[in-house]
Amino acid sequence: MTTSPILLAAGIVGMGDTVHPAMDLPQLGGVVVGPIRRRAHAGSSPPRLAEAPGLIALDVGLQNRGLAAILKRYTR
Repeated sequence: MTTSPILLAAGIVGMGDTVHPAMDLPQLGGVVVGPIRRRAHAGSSPPRLAEAPGLIALDVGLQNRGLAAILKRYTR
């Protein structure tokens, strides 16, 4: 068990399957994953990114694989 205050924000490692080999996850305090819905959801249609002076807006639309896929991948 670690006492690290460092958390990886949602989107940095996807659902935990895009972890770089150099990352030592056990040394982190935790990983925040994106949303998980009951059914898979493709998310928002492109364009997902909009720019204006002084801001960038991102709308991914809660893209996710669905609960069954997540449970299949991570349940032991």
